[in-house]
Amino acid sequence: MRILLPLLFLPLWGWTQRNAPLDRIDSFLQAEVLYRQFNGNVLIANKGKVVYQKSFGYRHLDPELPLDSLSVFEVASISKQFTAGAILQLAEQGKLTLNDSLRKYFPSLPYGVTIRQMLTHTSGLPHYEDLMEEKWDWKKVANNDSVIRYLALYKPPMEFPAGRDWSYNNTAYVLLASIVERVSRMSYDQYMMKNVFSRLGMNHTRIFNTRRWKGDTIANYAYGYVWSDSLERYLLPDSLPEYRRVYYLDAIVGDAGVNSTAGDLFIWVQSLKNHSLLKEKSIQLMTSPLVVQDTSAKRNYYYGLGQFVTHNELGKRVYHSGSWPGYKNNLAWYPERDLVVIVLCNNNFWADGLAASLENILAGRMPVMPEPLTETEEVDDRLLSAYAGVYEYRFEGFRDRLTLTKKDGRLVMDPRRGGRWTLRATGQNQFCYDVGQDLKLVFVVNVDGEVVHGDVYWVGVRADLRRIN
Repeated sequence: MRILLPLLFLPLWGWTQRNAPLDRIDSFLQAEVLYRQFNGNVLIANKGKVVYQKSFGYRHLDPELPLDSLSVFEVASISKQFTAGAILQLAEQGKLTLNDSLRKYFPSLPYGVTIRQMLTHTSGLPHYEDLMEEKWDWKKVANNDSVIRYLALYKPPMEFPAGRDWSYNNTAYVLLASIVERVSRMSYDQYMMKNVFSRLGMNHTRIFNTRRWKGDTIANYAYGYVWSDSLERYLLPDSLPEYRRVYYLDAIVGDAGVNSTAGDLFIWVQSLKNHSLLKEKSIQLMTSPLVVQDTSAKRNYYYGLGQFVTHNELGKRVYHSGSWPGYKNNLAWYPERDLVVIVLCNNNFWADGLAASLENILAGRMPVMPEPLTETEEVDDRLLSAYAGVYEYRFEGFRDRLTLTKKDGRLVMDPRRGGRWTLRATGQNQFCYDVGQDLKLVFVVNVDGEVVHGDVYWVGVRADLRRIN
């Protein structure tokens, strides 16, 4: 993937110290493109005005077609806030309540959970992805009705009793989209187009989940690519067996399915700020810290309705990421500052980390700049064995794990969020991955060859690595 120069730069309006923060952001992004192959669109808005908008790279690789401000991305789980918005619309109209039971709409399902619990990820519902992976015919395309039918047929157990815990749950949002259909007597895509996208003037947004099984196309579509270590090139995930779910789960909506541009997502955030689609009470409920997501972190992180909520140096942060093979996205809104940061990536670059780095720059903290990497000599085999293991880290609002294994004299990393990356050794204690990622691991070992401490630098921001196995 060759580097394409940015297509659009909008000057800063009303920012202190002239354009200094945006100049730093631009330098950082240019380096991420040059040295780490970032490919995607970035939009930053301040006080209701877009102050920075650029496109980097391509929306299609063969033939090479450049991204631009109107390129349409699969936003994946960012879709959840739109599903939550549809539920709140129907609640405002008196057509449902958040205390309604799932069984009111789907009596065949054996789960006594409420709409509110589904919205806040406290339902404990079983994960439909596991069920469909085990039971579904992968040669067929499943939709929401397929999920409901299989949940009723196989009755997989709850993860925990409803309301007792928090666990991110796609099943809940699939069922919420189906409730929208039952109540409105419209398909999910028809409802969203009529009552959300068209009303707000989001003219480049739609539910698009028919490319693979119907062969449909839309204008200026940004195809999502994944890197193949073995073939050393970017490919559509459709061609790789490990990503077969992109086909057989393609027609499921509610937890994902929205395709949009950075500009249209900004319109959506403006509607939340101005209460132009939902009433102020509904917006407050959506963006309030209703349930604790992680009490073990130094700061508590919360979930509202279709939105994560936390605080950092810039104030209250309302955000959601979206991940699907080929796509990584992040939409963050700081309502107290009226600041919006949107990152859409179509080559699996970690948008959450990139967005966090941009926000750090806006807060006055410069992340570590990416630079060219040179692979070192062969690493001592005993050190490789010492580094292998399972590690936990906390990064900008969430806790996650990664696994390191030794293979053919190299370290291989398996992030829990997907992928398998062969790391480059840039020192006896330092390892990097620079294909569509900005990742660096640094270890400190004692005289006995045991790992004393580890750091992970993801998109220039440091986090502690804690070994758990």
